[in-house]
Order: sequence, then structure tokens, then C-alpha cells
Amino acid sequence: MKDYNSGYNIYICGISKNCIENIEKNLRFLEDFSKNTTYSSKIIIVDSDSNDGTKDVIEKYRNKDNFTINELDGLEEIYTNRIDRILVSRNKCLEIISAINNQNKIIYIPIDLDLDLFKYVTVEKINQLIEYCINKNVPFGIFPFSTPYYYDIFALRAENWVNYNSQLKVQKLKKIIVIGSFFLNYFFIFRHQMNVKRFKKSNYYITSAFGGMGIYNLNSSSVEKYYEASKKNPKFVSEHVLFNLNFSIEIIHHWNVPAPAEHLEYKLLNAKNKIIYFLRTFYFDIVNKNKY
Repeated sequence: MKDYNSGYNIYICGISKNCIENIEKNLRFLEDFSKNTTYSSKIIIVDSDSNDGTKDVIEKYRNKDNFTINELDGLEEIYTNRIDRILVSRNKCLEIISAINNQNKIIYIPIDLDLDLFKYVTVEKINQLIEYCINKNVPFGIFPFSTPYYYDIFALRAENWVNYNSQLKVQKLKKIIVIGSFFLNYFFIFRHQMNVKRFKKSNYYITSAFGGMGIYNLNSSSVEKYYEASKKNPKFVSEHVLFNLNFSIEIIHHWNVPAPAEHLEYKLLNAKNKIIYFLRTFYFDIVNKNKY
């Protein structure tokens, strides 16, 4: 394996809540990475309110080298907004980094442990992506392209692609256009969930992205830039959008993660089922309209 030891400390920060489907395989990969990389690495896990067996899996790693386990149970009782709970968990990771880091060279890797993040990558691939990020030598963030379609429109901001809050637009317009929600979802969300072939045909100026995982080149001052909630629309603005303003951003088309099927419900349907999906949403629009 190539010697990637460049004086950088790698902090992989996973947040979890009820991730039993993928938590074991993700933690196994991270343990393998920590053992087989020449970088100095630390894996920080922050779990909140899991009750599906996730905590039992995480507990196996509590005393393992390079792992730090933290639990933030009770967040659901304090924060009704899901984005607020995620913010607290991600910021806890940054607080831990700030407390233990004593140098400027930091690679910060936030991950969502509910996804099958490492299905298409190897330890060597992650090392190469980290090296690419380091070589930029500026506050910089890179993100994967999910397959078969890019799903994370919520965190995405890119000129000539999605440069606005699509979910918020849909929510506002649904209050005015009570019948036809399918067309709103299609125009503002579905049609922007492109495949990698289409992505590679154009150049996009990207200011925010995520997709389950990212790799940031930080310095000690960047760690002090915590995730913030939108003051105007805290329920409908991804925590990544404001945080990513501190960095130059790039989506790497050859770094792939499987897109969660629930985010591509319409895109994955065949022609017949797309028609059924449209008719079903039209029916529910009428039913909901008659309630008011």
C-alpha cells in the first residue's frame, strides 16, 4: 500500500439512529480502514435514541483502538425537528475533534451510518480520495455520486442543476396547488435526480452536497465552524447547506454509494408502475382536498 502519511489526522464521524441494517458492515469497514491506512485515524460514533439493536452493535467497538463512542439519548424529547437532532449529533462530533486535536492538519469525514456506504469502495479508494482532498491544500470538501441516480437533492446546491431549496418550494406550492402534487415533486425533485452519465456531460458549479458521506480538508479554525440551522426555515433546510459555505465543493463521479431506495421511489419504477404512482398521488390529492 502506498504511504499516505502526510501529517494529517483523519477523523471519521458517524452518526446513527436505528441503523441496524447497515451498521455492522460499516463499522467493520471502518475498523479495517483504521488498521490498513498509513494515516493517523480516529473513528467517532455518536448515537441518539436507537432502539433497534444498533446500540448493541456499537457497544462491541467501545473498547477497540481508534474508536470513540458517544451517546446522546433523549434528543427526541428535546427537539421535535429532525434537522435539529442531526445538527446536535454532527456538532458533538466536531466538539470531540476540537477537544482532542492539537494540530492544524485535519481531514473530517462525516458519515450517515444507516446507508451502505462502502459497498463500491475499498480502503485504498478511500485513501486516494483523502489524498486528493489533501492536495487541494485549501478548505475543501468532496462527496460521492450515488447510483443509480443522485438522490440527495435536499443538500444539493449547484448552478444549472439545483440551486434552490426544492423541498421548501414543494411544501409552499402544495398549499396553493392542492391537486397535482406529482407535478410539483417531478419538476422540483425527481427530474433533478440524474444518473452519472448525464452528470459527466456538464460542468456544475457546486456549493453544497452530501449524499451520505463527505471528506473535508479542514484546519483548526474550520473545526470551530459548527453546523447551523436555518433561522427562516429550520425544518426544510439541510444542515450541510450552511456548513458547506465554508468550503470549495466537488462531487466525485467515480466515487459511488448506493442510493437509498426510499429516496428514489419514482425513479426506480417501470413505465406501468410510474403511471400507477401518478394516479395514486392524484387520488390522494383529491381525498386530502376534500378534508379541508
